[in-house]
Amino acid sequence: MEVNEKRPTPGKWEGYYLYSSCNVQHQQYLTIYFPSGGIVGDGRDDVGKFLISGEYDPEKREAHWQKYYPTHRVHCRGFFENDAIWGVWHILNEGSGGFHIWPVDSNVRLLTD
Repeated sequence: MEVNEKRPTPGKWEGYYLYSSCNVQHQQYLTIYFPSGGIVGDGRDDVGKFLISGEYDPEKREAHWQKYYPTHRVHCRGFFENDAIWGVWHILNEGSGGFHIWPVDSNVRLLTD
């Protein structure tokens, strides 16, 4: 797989998110794409299915997006590094935590296990 230093690999991704109050990794599975200046896709986790829509800045290697569930939305801010995105999420007045996601076909999983 060819890795672009400034743009994440489009396609199937996986990873986890954490609540700030505990260290339990909640698995998530995503299909995401990075059109010029954006990030779009969908996914699922233990909360349910969601859509993704936001922005990606290749110069800063920074992404801002929202996960849209049928009942609520989650704001995410992440940084692209070593073929993965790590960052923080929050739900207004509800909760927050961290996350780490990576392409399914990458070696990032080996670094996190």
